[in-house]
Amino acid sequence: MTTLLRQTAFLSEKWQDSAFLITRTLGRLVARLELKQLDTAKGCPLFYYDNNNNAATETLVLVHGFNADKDHWIAMALHLSRYRVIIPDLGGHGQSWYDPTLTYDIPFYARQLNQLLNALCLDRFHLLGNSMGGWVAAWYAHAHPTQVETLCLMNACGVASPVLSPFFKALAQQRNPFFYSSAAEYAELLDMAVANPRAIPQSIRAVNYRHGLARMDQARKLFADITNPDQTYLAPAQQVDTLLGQIRQPTLVLWGDRDGIMDPTMANVYSRGLPNNEKIILPNVGHTPMLEQPARVARCYKEFLQRHASD
Repeated sequence: MTTLLRQTAFLSEKWQDSAFLITRTLGRLVARLELKQLDTAKGCPLFYYDNNNNAATETLVLVHGFNADKDHWIAMALHLSRYRVIIPDLGGHGQSWYDPTLTYDIPFYARQLNQLLNALCLDRFHLLGNSMGGWVAAWYAHAHPTQVETLCLMNACGVASPVLSPFFKALAQQRNPFFYSSAAEYAELLDMAVANPRAIPQSIRAVNYRHGLARMDQARKLFADITNPDQTYLAPAQQVDTLLGQIRQPTLVLWGDRDGIMDPTMANVYSRGLPNNEKIILPNVGHTPMLEQPARVARCYKEFLQRHASD
């Protein structure tokens, strides 16, 4: 009986992995996203998607969050076909290289992103980041103001939060929801991150759970690189609160009102600090709007671009 149960579980996992891969591959094909790589000077590859729309007059660069990857943007990229779209895997994430001896802090990610975009000869583009990707995007926009035409910060970390979210309350108690060890703990993370976890197919939840467990040690190291020594909050030296007044590009601050990772009051911090911004709070959306409501988010973003792309 034990052998039969193990075989059944094995086959179930294989079926889930196959379904996940097929769904992702079909999404990439429909969005016309080609997988490419840049080999850095150290021979360490950075992987990215490119929809190869070289006839487009505008280029969008989409940056994922912590412990995420370029695939998180596939659903939204389906609605952005009129633009050239570049979606990288940051170092230590997705398929891009990982070296445990390096420090993967926010300035590092920004430098790495600049290396990729320079190699692609992109001297002017629109930059959008979610969560940690928004933090990287804000840092990048400050460091390279002539390159970033517009900025979009989606549920972005990187500033002090007026209200501690359930996630940061857990960190204060020395418990990190990202570092789960059971299906119940993973479900708790989903409740914080997603407005409606039940909308995620069970097979996808199962695959993401297993993939997360497999890279847990790596995630722990990456998280330590962007937080304070006791890992209860963001590293103060990397936060962008004091830089916001110098980021003058038109900026869309976009947030889900049910985000339990980065509290929605952080949108107000960004909006008050950025000289030229619009703020949109999406009802019944969590920490990953591009996954939860990709068509709606893409529409908001395209409308923003139409208003400001020529500023």
